[in-house]
Amino acid sequence: MGVKVLLLGVASALVACDAPAPRCALTSYASGDNYCNSATMLALRETESIHIDDDAVAGIYDTLAPAWRAFPATRLAQAWPWRASLPIWIDVRSSLPAIVNAWDVGRVETGDPAVDAVFLDHGVVAVTGKSTYGYTATLREPVNVAAYARLVATLPGTEMLDERYPSHGIDITLAWNGVGRIATFEIGWGDCFLGCIWRHTIVVSLPGDGTAVLLRAYGAELDATMLAQADAIAPP
Repeated sequence: MGVKVLLLGVASALVACDAPAPRCALTSYASGDNYCNSATMLALRETESIHIDDDAVAGIYDTLAPAWRAFPATRLAQAWPWRASLPIWIDVRSSLPAIVNAWDVGRVETGDPAVDAVFLDHGVVAVTGKSTYGYTATLREPVNVAAYARLVATLPGTEMLDERYPSHGIDITLAWNGVGRIATFEIGWGDCFLGCIWRHTIVVSLPGDGTAVLLRAYGAELDATMLAQADAIAPP
């Protein structure tokens, strides 16, 4: 189809963006800021640790901000898992008496130092009673769920249920190209719970100097309503 769907046209494929990007805080996740939430998810994907700090999120934000500013259609993509309006929660299944006795009545602290080191010390602030899927624990801030699942599994009879959420056709991915970053923005629509009927992909080079270079745009055409929606989203 062509570059025209990117709203700014071929002449805007290289755009300088001098405005400073604000820093995103982990504790602001779930505030409804799509930019910060996407930066948070991408920063968590890139760490082997359970936790990251605000600087890691701000670094990803600063990397992506030129693309968001230069090519409004990229604002329709979101990095998954993305739960801007929901608590940060995980599902835990356990037969460990310390957990069962405390969590059955909604008490986070179990009194077992080993258990509390895994949950209290890593920001669990609330738990709900056992359900079909186990217990639901609410966290103070987002974590690298894969790394956290490995820690939870060190407790006898305890596991964190699968916390990988497929993008279903809407996502942002980052890769290195030796100079800077290559960002791929995937926008899907139409029955996306099953994988999206239509998809449009935008690939942007981000050399780290405040510019965004369009490399490729392909897939289904974005219609006028979607383009207007993208234009209506304020840039970062």
